[in-house]
Amino acid sequence: FFHFQEWKRTYRNSPLYPVKYPGALGFVFVKEGAIPVYPPVLSAEDDKLVPARAGSTHYHGPGGVVQSHIISNWIQAEDVDRTFLPSSNHVYCLKSSRKQFPEYPEVSKCDEAVSWQDEARVILLNDAPSWNAVHSESDVTLLLTLQLTTTPKGLIIPMLELAERNILSWDNSSSGRRQPCILIIHVAGATEEAVQVIHERFGATSELVVDGRTIRPTKAHNRNESNSKRSLLSHCLIAAIFSADNDRVSQKALMNMAADAAPTRWIVTGLDVERGIIISKESSFFAQRATKVQGDVPGKLFIIPQFSAHSNIHYHDASRSTTHVLPSVGIGELLRAKDSIKLTWDISSLDCIQCEVDKDIKKAEEHLLRNIETLWWEMTLARVTHHNSGRNNGELLEETAWVKTADNIEYELIEFLLPENQDKFETFGITPLMMIDRIGPRKRMLTLNVARGVEEFGGSKCFNGLVLAQLSTLGYDIRVLPGAFAISLPAWRDGEICQMMKESKESTCDGCFMITENIKNDIASEERGRVAKAALLWREMDAHVRKKGI
Repeated sequence: FFHFQEWKRTYRNSPLYPVKYPGALGFVFVKEGAIPVYPPVLSAEDDKLVPARAGSTHYHGPGGVVQSHIISNWIQAEDVDRTFLPSSNHVYCLKSSRKQFPEYPEVSKCDEAVSWQDEARVILLNDAPSWNAVHSESDVTLLLTLQLTTTPKGLIIPMLELAERNILSWDNSSSGRRQPCILIIHVAGATEEAVQVIHERFGATSELVVDGRTIRPTKAHNRNESNSKRSLLSHCLIAAIFSADNDRVSQKALMNMAADAAPTRWIVTGLDVERGIIISKESSFFAQRATKVQGDVPGKLFIIPQFSAHSNIHYHDASRSTTHVLPSVGIGELLRAKDSIKLTWDISSLDCIQCEVDKDIKKAEEHLLRNIETLWWEMTLARVTHHNSGRNNGELLEETAWVKTADNIEYELIEFLLPENQDKFETFGITPLMMIDRIGPRKRMLTLNVARGVEEFGGSKCFNGLVLAQLSTLGYDIRVLPGAFAISLPAWRDGEICQMMKESKESTCDGCFMITENIKNDIASEERGRVAKAALLWREMDAHVRKKGI
């Protein structure tokens, strides 16, 4: 709440997030929220602190500005408990609606919120005991969320299998060390049977108390099997939120919740498990390699492409003389099969439930995705399959072209934030899969403080690319991650799974269903305006300091 003479304004929580978790020199308050003020970025000639490694005290250490919720105390813990999760100050709004009084102006209110410290609502199914070996600087945490309903009943197990396959594919140990992950499950209309299935799925052997009810493992549940499963998933923090009602919650709130709990500097976010997508089994290797090679300069964001295939990829089991669909796909298998399985980067075109989309809006989305895919294929073929060897002139020209394409992608993302492009951006049908540096391109800048998922935008098609566009505007270096990808095969998304999704009341076309049109437009305007003003303010401050020679 702010009051200057005749100006009175009520802020949402998100625009004031930088103030709650400060690291900036100060703040400028505008009608769209709080803009943090960071030390100016000087030229390499003038700034005696350049180059400043991401691991230096400018970013980390007792004298640094990265709080314990980023360089996590998980590393120092032998037994993980809630004291090492984000504090109760970190609150996540699962459900929003229009505030009824006063009637005008129309503003949103939070109807249901949780925190990691809410033991009654947030149930820890697996406490990630392997996190005591996490390397916070070079390891990468995969963030997964899953929204389930108990109708139809048979949909829960296939969806849990998809989530588990992503966890195991990310682990893979090909990077030499198990990479951490976080899975948050929300179950609407939770029954005792659903709670029991999820509880047992992730290796639990003890009783579980939910809403005052004690859920015990079934007699058929094998304790040895449970211990084996817990060992397989020991690198993954798994939590569940069980709701008695059948209402959907904000996917972006769940993603914010997962991001805040990550024990590493780098996170991978945006994978839609419900679409039958599984991350490739070498993605963690390529992700970790990128952090080691390019992690010295903070403020990078790597886009990971997502594909859908028209046909399955099989492997032959010689011992049993049988053929099966691959449980996960690697880059070699993708390269060998890409012509025969008919890949598409437009994953929404093969969704089980098709949504009506305006042709002009779809065209803008396709243009961006095509540029990303083209750049990724070129860099993957060059750097992963090594079709060029040595530093010849042709390769240098190729890299120059890649930089230009990446710049064009950044400009295209920034243009999405223009008011006239709101309709195109609002109905963006794909959630970008991104590897994000939680340390920003400016000193003292923390990514999760300046750009978070807007929790009021809770629908499946509701400004899904907003954070990507905001970070591009704020000066993050947008790239693609060669070799890493996620893919959906027909066997993972069609058949019984598709039929049950159609029978369920879930909608993949629900848009910004939680709030009114006026509130949606107001929030979108605020989110655009705040990052635009921040970018202009920082640029003017940099120019002023350079001019004065300070």
